Amino acid sequence: MFEELEALAKAIVSGKPPVNQVKYVVTEEVQLPEELSVFSLDKPNERFNFVGVDAASITLYTPYGEVAITSGAIGTLNRTSYYPSKLRPTKERGPPYVGALESGGLDWVTDKYILLGTPYKLDPFLPEGAISHDIRIGLESYLISRAKKLFKNALLLIDGPATYPFSPVTEGSKWSVELGLLNKLRVKALMEAFAEGLTPICVVKRVWGSAYIPEAVAEGNKDVSVVMNYVSKHFPLTKPLIIGPWENRGRVGVPDRIMAYLAIPINPYLHTVSVLRIEVLRDIAESINTKLIELAKALSWEIMEYGTYVPPAIQVADKLSKALVRRHASLIETVFKRTGVLILYSGEGIE
Repeated sequence: MFEELEALAKAIVSGKPPVNQVKYVVTEEVQLPEELSVFSLDKPNERFNFVGVDAASITLYTPYGEVAITSGAIGTLNRTSYYPSKLRPTKERGPPYVGALESGGLDWVTDKYILLGTPYKLDPFLPEGAISHDIRIGLESYLISRAKKLFKNALLLIDGPATYPFSPVTEGSKWSVELGLLNKLRVKALMEAFAEGLTPICVVKRVWGSAYIPEAVAEGNKDVSVVMNYVSKHFPLTKPLIIGPWENRGRVGVPDRIMAYLAIPINPYLHTVSVLRIEVLRDIAESINTKLIELAKALSWEIMEYGTYVPPAIQVADKLSKALVRRHASLIETVFKRTGVLILYSGEGIE
């Protein structure tokens, strides 16, 4: 293990980072205004099993370019699975979980876009953070596919959007092409999971900069301001509140999604509220029809009864994936420093 990491460190030192790096900045999509429905959610009529999926990433910044590490987990309140399955290179069939400008010939390290196949160092406008996003989003799709083999007849809660928004990267960068392929792979994994008896619901926790609600887009506001306006009209909340759902029409090549916001009372004394956006592929939403509201009820009351700000199953997967990636990054950083590779700083992914 240590010998392979030392070989990776030497390979990275031998390479040269691209000189024209640009920031990876997410932009939101725009849709036409339409009227929203807003109503309280009663307790669900049936109970569901919940399975959470999450992946985390850390980037080590060196003088020779970025080295990104990712790990992910599938979790319930009493059962977990994670990847990589051991804190060492493994022959387990799965995507690479380290990305860098040089791979050192190691099969668990990628030095190229994982779907497009173009070497990172040959992209003259490689966005900062793209390597981390590349391996993490790829791992998420792998975990979604893996979940359908481990669980049946459950709500599959994915931490993150149904498809990732494109960014205004410099013209000529391969990242937008790669992201399009990653989104297609993600949609394929979601649809296959649904066909195998799971109901995928994507849960977006960090919504402060989003502008998807038609009313917000029309008025030039952010979603949170619209959501909190509705919350204030129902204050204090004694039941979860749903704003929506509505249809979000994606750009060409991106499937339409059904979206809704959930405002969930967490503490009845402090009047704290958790605000989440849920996303379901339109094809899946049309198949389950009115059951979507029942699923929203089950998800909201699960959070409310446990007193968490996110679904408990996602919280399990989130904590496990972050703990694993920190340990893995710490090991790599230790070996790199021993080999003489300077670590300028490291940054943990927030997806």
